[in-house]
Amino acid sequence: SIRELIQDQLPLCDNEPYQEENKDESEVLYSLYDELHERMEHLLKEEQIFRNSDLRLNDLASHLGTNRTYVSRLINNKENSNFCDYINSHRIKYAKQLLSSTQKCEQMSLEDIALEAGFSSQSSFYRVFTNIEGTTPAKYRKENAEY
Repeated sequence: SIRELIQDQLPLCDNEPYQEENKDESEVLYSLYDELHERMEHLLKEEQIFRNSDLRLNDLASHLGTNRTYVSRLINNKENSNFCDYINSHRIKYAKQLLSSTQKCEQMSLEDIALEAGFSSQSSFYRVFTNIEGTTPAKYRKENAEY
């Protein structure tokens, strides 16, 4: 539950235990959970930390100032995904932008695009891309390049 996810991060007022019936505290929990999700989305969409091929769950948790268990549960609950699939979805979205861009597309090899998007190898990029998109990166580029 959300309460379990972030309860350890909430300071207790006057050392009083958390009371289940207190709706205001429950709303605070949901608000903090949503805020943590927004911060995670900012790190991924705006700062593009997914482009780091060495990114691990612990790294994301550190950026968010929390622990890996909370981040893992957050991704599971909010995104219905696990960490690897979630990060790879961001990488594929970014790679698709590169593959569709005429200027960058013509200058970059598929290996360069894979590395730029955060994959550690061209083979892992091909495997993940094909699983998510149902086509290879080369076919996607040919069909979607903006000319």
